Amino acid sequence: GGASCVAASLQVTLTASAQTYAASEMPSFTLTAVNTGRTACTLTMSDASRQLVITSGSDRIWSSADCPATAPPATPLLLIAAGDKGTAAIGWDRARSAQGCPAGLAAPRSGTYKAAGSLLGANSDAVVFTLN
Repeated sequence: GGASCVAASLQVTLTASAQTYAASEMPSFTLTAVNTGRTACTLTMSDASRQLVITSGSDRIWSSADCPATAPPATPLLLIAAGDKGTAAIGWDRARSAQGCPAGLAAPRSGTYKAAGSLLGANSDAVVFTLN
């Protein structure tokens, strides 16, 4: 099956589905991990192994880790050869979240935001996008 992928041999990038989102549109992002190691490894594409964080200035708006699903879906295990890549799609419902998943947080306003992804502790560069 190949050893588990580790952060040191993953190059993680994040792309947004658009640069600007209309008020009715939900942003979605693709996290891509390239295996920069010399051997194939098994990538766990679970909610626990990946995270998307959205910020506005110094304000942490949302994290995919704040409100984990109570019943996690079956975790896809992906064997990626050296130089190959795995991808995961992560959507954002334009809500604010905080650790512990409290209710009643103010909705994010229109403006410019940054999203950054991580997978197994390997971080992507941030992507900038706008909410209308």
